[in-house]
Amino acid sequence: MFRFAALAGAVLLATLAAGPAAADVAAAQSSIQNAANDVAALAREANVRVGEDRTQFVEEKLADADMFFRLGFFEEAGILYLDIVENYPDQTAYADALFRLAESLYESDDPYGAREYFERLLQQSGEMRFRPYVQDALGRLIEIAIRMEDFEGIERYFAELNRLPAADVAAITPYFRGKYYYFRGNLAEAERSFLAVPENAEYTLRARYFLGVVYVKRGDLERALEAFQGVLLSPATTDEDEQTVDLTYLAIGRVQYELQHEDEAIDAYQHISTDSEFFDQALYEVSWVHLARGDTTKARRSLEMLVIYDPESRHAPEAKLLLGNILLREGRVVLSEECFLLDAERRIAEAAGQDAAALPALPAECTTAQPGEGSATTNFSVDAFRSVKTDYGPVFSQIEESMSSREQLRQYFSDMVRTGAEAVAATSLLPPEARAWYEENESIARVQGVLDGLATIRRYMGETERLAAQLEAILSGDSAMGAFAEFRGVRDEAIQVANRCAHIRASLAAELDRVTAPAGAAAQARQERRQLDEEVAKLPVDADGMSSEYQTQRDAIDELSHTLTETAHLVELVNSMSTALDEYLSRPENWGNLTEAEVEAIQSELRLIRGAVGHYRDQATAMREQVDVLRAQVQVGEVSAEQAQDIRDRHREAVAREVSALGGGSAGGVVASVAGALADLGRVEADLDRVLATLEGQASDRSRVLLAAVQEERAKLDDYRRRLDLVEDTAADVVGGYAFENFEQIAGRFEDLILRSDVGLADSAWTMSEEHRRRVMQMGEQRDRDLESIRMEYDDLLGN
Repeated sequence: MFRFAALAGAVLLATLAAGPAAADVAAAQSSIQNAANDVAALAREANVRVGEDRTQFVEEKLADADMFFRLGFFEEAGILYLDIVENYPDQTAYADALFRLAESLYESDDPYGAREYFERLLQQSGEMRFRPYVQDALGRLIEIAIRMEDFEGIERYFAELNRLPAADVAAITPYFRGKYYYFRGNLAEAERSFLAVPENAEYTLRARYFLGVVYVKRGDLERALEAFQGVLLSPATTDEDEQTVDLTYLAIGRVQYELQHEDEAIDAYQHISTDSEFFDQALYEVSWVHLARGDTTKARRSLEMLVIYDPESRHAPEAKLLLGNILLREGRVVLSEECFLLDAERRIAEAAGQDAAALPALPAECTTAQPGEGSATTNFSVDAFRSVKTDYGPVFSQIEESMSSREQLRQYFSDMVRTGAEAVAATSLLPPEARAWYEENESIARVQGVLDGLATIRRYMGETERLAAQLEAILSGDSAMGAFAEFRGVRDEAIQVANRCAHIRASLAAELDRVTAPAGAAAQARQERRQLDEEVAKLPVDADGMSSEYQTQRDAIDELSHTLTETAHLVELVNSMSTALDEYLSRPENWGNLTEAEVEAIQSELRLIRGAVGHYRDQATAMREQVDVLRAQVQVGEVSAEQAQDIRDRHREAVAREVSALGGGSAGGVVASVAGALADLGRVEADLDRVLATLEGQASDRSRVLLAAVQEERAKLDDYRRRLDLVEDTAADVVGGYAFENFEQIAGRFEDLILRSDVGLADSAWTMSEEHRRRVMQMGEQRDRDLESIRMEYDDLLGN
């Protein structure tokens, strides 16, 4: 340090007697001194980093994970929590990370993974740092057991809860115990448990609701009503409580209906708002209450509101059928029988070929509908029944077509297990109108759970494989420092100092332009150096510049990824077009003027195209993997560091060759001054290299450990994949067959809808026929009366 200070002072004194060139070299010496100070500071920071306490680093990682968790990015949070759990078990943050990891898995619909880490937390519950999480962990484990209907070990969870202080578990223990006994069918124990939940606790509303359900199961409707009304005594403060309140109003409506208290039932249903997910159900059920009171008008209005409000509701088909029957019951078969008969005569005449203009016109009251009424030929009940058949007839036809080959359909569901399809893929054979019925069916819940579980496992394995490839690329790269945040910051600062040194070298080399370079090596080195000066000038020397360079590289990767995606879409488009054309040419009626040989030639070309598509798909997959690896390397700054190092090395070599060719330090004058400053700069850079080497050595040691762990995980993945294949083989037939049976039930439900709509149409037609016959009889009787009156008048005239 003192050496550089003395040197800077000597150069400053010499500058007073020298010309402008000496002043420029002196300025460079000052910059060299600043760089030396920066290197010394980096050396101190590097020593701290090498032996630093990991507590702050882990706490920062925990804070990042908590932020992801609060934002609802549970998978991202889980990755960070898992890092702490697996690598820093001695840190204070470990207990919080372990609980949050289990919570993240639970929120990500991975109950098995969540159960594993909640169990791990319980195993360490004797330590003070885990005790704040024991109660919540036990609650989750009980919930998982009930949800999965896997009750092995659940009594142990209750025993653990009983050992906790009574004040801490006064609400949670009896509530979950009540749910457990309820789902096990032990209503007496469930009642006692729900009654034990105290007032104003987190689970009070839900406990009161379940208590009412228990009484309904027993047939004690009066006590059930009292329990349900108790839910409404406390305000709903959470989303779960608000849902419980809506379910309570539905339950009160049903109980009051059973007790024949129709007015009270209607009042309960009316408390469910349009924002509730149960609003359509409330509209459908209240229409039956209105019918029980004999108020078909209000029942009809409720059903009409349901059909308009939510035409895709699972209750919509039943609502339309009920609406048709109500209209038929009200006698609203047609608006006007007279208008109907007149219109029927016109239609018959038109069918017989008569000129419509020559036919009698319909009266005005038959052609102009009153507000809120149908037209003259409106057939209200027929329209309602026909709408069911119009809306759901094609649905039933499509389901019937899918059911045409039972073995193929059963095989489809079995294959679905093996191909990685999500549970919703089971509905791809169904029209949208039928999918809700399939998904909401309780009997398919287990099927969906298995499919979702298998799909989640496949997705996790794919993501793990991708992350492992990226980690291997980073950890086995030329610079492993970028993989560690605590080292990456020091490295970036070191790169900035190195780039500033390169700028100083460029400014010193610019002084060599004062010396005329002879032809040969000196001229060649100067030309190369000047070209590299432009690249050196672009090297970032501060944090903003580094960030901008990283962003530029990320943008380039994103552009490359976008181009790759577009190309993949074009390949798929070509494949679709070739497949469609091949299908089109498979039918001879589409050949037109083409001969069989020409068609065969075209089909041969199409086969070649599809073969090429497969090749391009494989290439696109490989390129996508390379892009992901490159993106990871850019993200940690490895690409930028390597590029900057290459530019600095080539520039240093070019300047050294130029100085050597000009005579070096022995040349005197400007060359000697520049050579001396370059020597000082080289010593600063050597110190900087030693700092980086220290960090690189520590990073390499860590990376070797992590790389071995990554490779071990990849080996485990191969074993997991084999085990998953065995599970899929076992599940394929069971899950496929179960899904197929449910598919048959949906088909039967739609067939029942169509049959009932046909019955409604037949009833409407019979009512119309009877009305027409009655009108004809009335007209005949009126004719007889008119004839009798005419005969009597005629007799009076004749004096008979």
